[in-house]
Amino acid sequence: MSEMAQWLNRKGPLSTAILRYPTGRYGLVGSVPAHLTEPQRHGTPQWPPQRVSRVWESEQDVVDALLAIGLTHFQLADCSWYDA
Repeated sequence: MSEMAQWLNRKGPLSTAILRYPTGRYGLVGSVPAHLTEPQRHGTPQWPPQRVSRVWESEQDVVDALLAIGLTHFQLADCSWYDA
């Protein structure tokens, strides 16, 4: 088991949170589900492609996307918790 996997096992899973960018758009930080990411650049054998959060126009769009994949507990942009 890698060092990172051991650390995550001790600490538990990271939470998912909605982030409001200065541009007024929204993204995800923390434990971002792979279904809600997109590749940032092409990979090479030494550097695999990175994945970044998709960006949405409104916080409700992000909430709808998270609920659509079955995530029911996450942090909103105002730091409150959403529990479906």
